[in-house]
Amino acid sequence: MISTPSYVNISAIASLHSEKVEGKFTIFVLQISVEGTGHIGAVGATGKIGVDQCKLKVEGNASALLGVGVSVSVGLAD
Repeated sequence: MISTPSYVNISAIASLHSEKVEGKFTIFVLQISVEGTGHIGAVGATGKIGVDQCKLKVEGNASALLGVGVSVSVGLAD
């Protein structure tokens, strides 16, 4: 089954350096993916909510010199 991503997305961020850390785990039949982002020398914010590949995804970032972001998606395990 092919699904078209459907998002509401707002973003404006500028960063000198960014890093990401991600992990996945399964609880019963749900697969949960979590991604953390860190920004240095950044200013701005982003936000996203939607459905991609039959998974609900919520994402947010906020920065003022130093910043953090979190992205979580939940869907049925493969």
